[in-house]
Amino acid sequence: EVTTFAMPDGSGPHGLAFDDSGRMWVSLEFSDEIAHIGFDGRILARYPIPQVVAGPQGPHGLAVGPDGALWWTGKTGNTIGRLNPTSGLMDVFPLKKTPAKPIYITAGSDGNMWFTELEGSRIGRITAKGEITSFDIPTPDARPIVVFTGPEGKIWFTEERGNAYGTISSDGTFVEYPTGVDGGKLAGAAFDGAGNLWLQFNSPDIIQRVAPDQTVTTFKLTSSGAVQHRITL
Repeated sequence: EVTTFAMPDGSGPHGLAFDDSGRMWVSLEFSDEIAHIGFDGRILARYPIPQVVAGPQGPHGLAVGPDGALWWTGKTGNTIGRLNPTSGLMDVFPLKKTPAKPIYITAGSDGNMWFTELEGSRIGRITAKGEITSFDIPTPDARPIVVFTGPEGKIWFTEERGNAYGTISSDGTFVEYPTGVDGGKLAGAAFDGAGNLWLQFNSPDIIQRVAPDQTVTTFKLTSSGAVQHRITL
């Protein structure tokens, strides 16, 4: 059974995360806010993003950090932000290299937050103090999409235009794995409990399972033009 809750007109809800207390948070990309939403669909609190840089920030990705703070990516403003869910205080950190268009963000096993820079073809890292380091992906114009922490604490990411997925170490060393799919455009990816990596494609209409021994199984969708975007355990 699906229940739909209306958000404010023009708010553009996108990222969703649950904090350590089980509270639900959503990034409102078009109204430049982070919102705390109750399970009855009511907005319990709204936190506008301070104007540290000119123009809208477009909060897109959202994730909880090791410090319990909510971290978001400013897709439009080329910024990374942190909201303290207890005090309501928010910090905004401009990226040094632009264009960037950061979209997804995740907590790393090293205590830092990692994010993808869609237009800059970079993987970024930000510390709890707001110190930012960006690493150029070896494949030019790779358009990294999803970033996530996999088994053994490795940081994994997908490349939409690079037609590959890969890992990055704490010192910025990349390992890329081409999919071998003709005209493939990767989107989401996630590991299951058995150590299989599941790859989701915007194009073509397939999902792949990569076993720990690198055996690949391809599943074709029954619908066409699906434009898949996110897959999770």
